[in-house]
Amino acid sequence: MIPQLAATFAEQAALLRKELTTARNALRIREPWLGDPVSVEATRLFNNHLVDDALSLINVLSQLRDQYQENYEALMAAAKQYNMVEQTNAALLERGITP
Repeated sequence: MIPQLAATFAEQAALLRKELTTARNALRIREPWLGDPVSVEATRLFNNHLVDDALSLINVLSQLRDQYQENYEALMAAAKQYNMVEQTNAALLERGITP
């Protein structure tokens, strides 16, 4: 059960990683549309909101991707620990010792 849940987090992290790579380039406005002061400010605000600021869409999704990866790693570590305990318990039971 734990490995399947971990795999779900890994899949979602991979999906976000792929989409973020594309979105970083696709969402940024390189040049103001008309070159006038209003377009320059609109470009700055747009880029900040979607790409540059700490709470931009790209940065928040990057943090989510990182959290998915951390969840995957924690679940896999828990599954490994669980398996080690189960193997120890099985070995003890084979020798007639109650764990």
